[in-house]
Amino acid sequence: SGAFDFEAAFPSVIHQWIWLVLRHRKLPKHFINWFKANYEGARAEYEHHGITFVLIHFVSGVLQGYPASAMLFNNALDPS
Repeated sequence: SGAFDFEAAFPSVIHQWIWLVLRHRKLPKHFINWFKANYEGARAEYEHHGITFVLIHFVSGVLQGYPASAMLFNNALDPS
């Protein structure tokens, strides 16, 4: 049995890996596109005096609070 570092697991899953696994599992393309649309451009922003500052662009990790995050993480963890 393998040992996993689940403390850092959620933020470490690369988005491209998630999409590859979903294609491998033959999820319909329109579902994959829907998930991608929710993740595309995901970032943390801060607004101050009407100026928006982008703090982080998310290119990895499942999004906290997103209803499909657990399913996406589970699929990425076990792609078979």
